[in-house]
Amino acid sequence: MPDTLRVCFFLDVAPARVPDLLAAYDRIRQEVHAVPGHLRDQLCAPLGEDTTWLLTSEWRDEEAFTAWERSPGHRTLAGPLRSCASAARSLRFTVVRQTPQGDLTPTGQPAPSTQLTQEDQWTVTR
Repeated sequence: MPDTLRVCFFLDVAPARVPDLLAAYDRIRQEVHAVPGHLRDQLCAPLGEDTTWLLTSEWRDEEAFTAWERSPGHRTLAGPLRSCASAARSLRFTVVRQTPQGDLTPTGQPAPSTQLTQEDQWTVTR
């Protein structure tokens, strides 16, 4: 878990371009899920009058993301999405802690792949 990479991509999108953004994201998500090391992504819509959209992408590690980002097909695949934005900014983060919700088994215990360390358990229960 400590090596998991979260990429946050902020896109300023005019309301008239939102349908194009959604269509571009739908095309990308159909292909990127098969990229080695890709875990998941989410496209988040702004609330109210804000025009900044958030695309989060989670990767097994930075090396997997960097390999995909540098691949010949990356720019071709991401180009239509980027073209919808008047401005874009990308930030990378390493996941160092997370709540166990969403990673629980039906009995309420952490799934084996997300067992918490003693320190994490202390943090969650306090």
